[in-house]
Amino acid sequence: MLGEKIDRRRRELKLSQKQLADRSGLSPQYVNMLIHNQRGQRIGIDAAYRLAKALRVSQKFFSSESSYADSMSRKAAR
Repeated sequence: MLGEKIDRRRRELKLSQKQLADRSGLSPQYVNMLIHNQRGQRIGIDAAYRLAKALRVSQKFFSSESSYADSMSRKAAR
């Protein structure tokens, strides 16, 4: 799930949730909600961009592999 991916990467970088919030410009409460999947799999584009930058990953990190693959398949079919 998305929250697990965010939390795993945060731990790899040895960041606290507060540090991740500070680096991303998001509130600590919002970061906590994402990590604990209280927002489901939904994340806004702006929040994804900010988190990607803070976590040093691409925005593709926030896409599930299956939905990313589906998206690529649709583009290739055009």
